[in-house]
Amino acid sequence: MISSMSVGHVVNARNGHNSNDSMSTKRKRSVLSIKDKQIIISRLDKGEKGTNLALEFGISKQQISDIRKNKDKILKFTDNIETSEGLKRKSLKLANDERLDQALYTWFIQQRSTGTPISGPLLQEKAKHFSLQLHVNDESPNHESFKASTGWLDKFKNRHGIRNLSIQGEKLSAAEETVEPFLEKLQKVIEERGLIPEQIYNADETGLLWKCLPQKTLVSCREKSAPGFKKAKDRLTVLGCTNATGTHKLKPVLIGKSAKPRCFKNVNMDALPVIYKSQRNAWMNSEIFAEWFSKEFVPAVKRHQRLQNIHSPKALLLIDNCSAHPDELSSRDGSVTCMFLPPNTTSLIQPMDQGVLQAMKNRYKRKLLQKVICAQDLDQTQSIKDAVKLHTVKDALYMLYDAWDEASPESICKAYNKLKIHSDNSQANSEPEQQHSAESMVEMLQHVQEVGNKDSLNALDLEDWLNLDNELPTTEQMSDKQILATVTGHSNENESSDEEDDGQEEKQVSNSEAAECFKKCLSWMERQNDVDPVQVMQLRRMMEFAMRSRYKTLKQTTMLHFFRSDE
Repeated sequence: MISSMSVGHVVNARNGHNSNDSMSTKRKRSVLSIKDKQIIISRLDKGEKGTNLALEFGISKQQISDIRKNKDKILKFTDNIETSEGLKRKSLKLANDERLDQALYTWFIQQRSTGTPISGPLLQEKAKHFSLQLHVNDESPNHESFKASTGWLDKFKNRHGIRNLSIQGEKLSAAEETVEPFLEKLQKVIEERGLIPEQIYNADETGLLWKCLPQKTLVSCREKSAPGFKKAKDRLTVLGCTNATGTHKLKPVLIGKSAKPRCFKNVNMDALPVIYKSQRNAWMNSEIFAEWFSKEFVPAVKRHQRLQNIHSPKALLLIDNCSAHPDELSSRDGSVTCMFLPPNTTSLIQPMDQGVLQAMKNRYKRKLLQKVICAQDLDQTQSIKDAVKLHTVKDALYMLYDAWDEASPESICKAYNKLKIHSDNSQANSEPEQQHSAESMVEMLQHVQEVGNKDSLNALDLEDWLNLDNELPTTEQMSDKQILATVTGHSNENESSDEEDDGQEEKQVSNSEAAECFKKCLSWMERQNDVDPVQVMQLRRMMEFAMRSRYKTLKQTTMLHFFRSDE
């Protein structure tokens, strides 16, 4: 058995120290990098003893205790580091003016997320602007001495792990060097929490121009002055979320500008297959996302796990670090939590960005084209503009749900391959989902070509149309005033708009009319040769539901008439 003295000698020798220097070594405090502290936290969580880790890393037991005590602070810091360079720093020292530091970093991340080039001098000027605004009412003149020097800039960059700030500014690019460290971290979280792919989810937003048809057919979305094109209202933000096996697709969230679309009058919103929210610019914000997480995501996940007989009620939601996603989200019992993907890695590893949302939008646009074609076949006098004008948010809602529901579990599962969370490669070789490519739509669009339009359609035009809304912003870009309000605690995020859209209000159908319509539809369905018996029974049940509703209304009317006549 090796004595404790021998172990100490071996460790000292490993670190380049002689046993004779043990007294002087004790007086010298080793400073670890953030990455080493992250490794120690992970190993402590696995049950390793602090004494053994102290010997291995050449630090004191008190330092191990300090790392354990500051675990949450260290992990939160690493989540916000933009590149792996930030993990090399050795302290979590905060800025002298934390509000200024937070405001500037929020602004920086927001600009980088849109691909805006940011240079060092620009960052320094923005820091001076924020400092002046934050301290405009201060009696102390100390803030006037803030110069945003080069030394201050270097410290700011080191604190947040920022690199690539040149005089000219650098275009945002994918941070490939942060992918592998994140995947290692993800694997540790999965192992520590005992998660299976069924319990791992990803959610992301995408923009959709829900009324836009291809250029040369109606109008191009780039033609902002085209009649009937309203950029703010003719766009939606869609949130899609699935688990890694593709067996659980949550209700999509649609965010429109109007809080009270006319087409939703008298509609039971809970009966819709999607969740509709409103925001003045049709963007996702932290309020909507937090509400969705607590009221929709967590309950839906727990219901799914009960149905799948998953006895360990845990789940992990992976999201990007955009400003609309709150920092700390978890269920009340802590079983459902979130984990941020590294900045600037969405295009590399985020599952929803690996073709899942794009395929959904392609299917939606194909359905929109089919609707226009059918409208013209039914009424030859109706123009394309008229057909599109009659297309409401409610129509888009149902159409989008169908497009989302058609996504196959295999294609969704394949989108998670880059996260390396599947235990085998069976899904890696699966065939990709059949895409509604531009070539397949060219022939269809010949039917809706406007009379007198000499420009012929081609696959490139349609490819451009399919990808036209990919660069639409889906989250709000906060103004300087809003950023400052957030860091000072005076934020009042009230984004709802009560403005109604200009869609047509639908006539309310009575119970009697509905019952008669279902009766006619059932009679028609029963005479078809290729009818599905399940669909016939579904239609019959709907007819019976309408008849029961009609009976209840008649009964209530009769009772009211009886009491009134008694008076």
